[in-house]
Order: sequence, then structure tokens, then C-alpha cells
Amino acid sequence: MDDTGGTLLLVGVIFLAVGAIQLGLGIFFFARTRWFLRTAVETTGTIVDLVESRSSEGGTSYKAVVEFQT
Repeated sequence: MDDTGGTLLLVGVIFLAVGAIQLGLGIFFFARTRWFLRTAVETTGTIVDLVESRSSEGGTSYKAVVEFQT
């Protein structure tokens, strides 16, 4: 017995569910970013130092130390 129709329906439902989840996540992150941009405060600072950080894989990155005037 050939159950191609049922298999295609199942695959379609899975794709629809994954797409709906991705759409929901996209809307969530869009809204969160808009909220952040509305509530963020712009300021200026001076970089006073760079702190070296080494990863366990041997890579090196640098973190800026910023001084703000209050």
C-alpha cells in the first residue's frame, strides 16, 4: 500500500510548524530590538585601555575599557 499522501501531509505540517516558529522568533527579536532602541540612552566615552583575552582554542581577542564622565 502506498502512503505517499500521508507522508507528504506530515512533511508539509512539519515545514509549516518550523516556519511558524521561525516567524514567531523573528517577530519577538524585532520587537525586542525596537524596544531597546526606544529606551537606549546615547552617551560618549573614552577608551582608556584594551584588555587581552585568550580563548581555550588559542585565539586572542581584546575588550575595550571605557571611561564615562558623569
